[in-house]
Amino acid sequence: MSAANRVQNQRIDDLSRINSLYPDATLTSSGLRYIIKKEGTGEKPSAGRTVFLNYKGSFLSGEVFDSSDVQGQPLNFPVGTGEVIQGFDDAAMDMRIGEKRVVIIPPELAYGSAGAGGVIPPNSFLVFELELLGIN
Repeated sequence: MSAANRVQNQRIDDLSRINSLYPDATLTSSGLRYIIKKEGTGEKPSAGRTVFLNYKGSFLSGEVFDSSDVQGQPLNFPVGTGEVIQGFDDAAMDMRIGEKRVVIIPPELAYGSAGAGGVIPPNSFLVFELELLGIN
């Protein structure tokens, strides 16, 4: 089997697993999926504003690869500026303060076929639990 066929078969398997694990997820036009666990209030952040998020990132297997708990503080970054992966940016810009959601980010909105630093394998779907704590 060619490498391209293996990648395609893995994607089919991953999408099947996502549909099984997250059947109620909303699918956006970009391919991002999300489930709102707790509604937030107020405005959504606009590009360039700094957001403060608690997060936990894992693979479809459930294995956690990073979290704000491990880092010891919330993540903060200017949203919509490309400082984080596109799927993370897109999700954060659509949240309101206090909102909690699960976000499933496809590889093309994450680290793609390159992966990241030996931690994120190539072509990985990533699952994030996010909580928007504040906007500056």
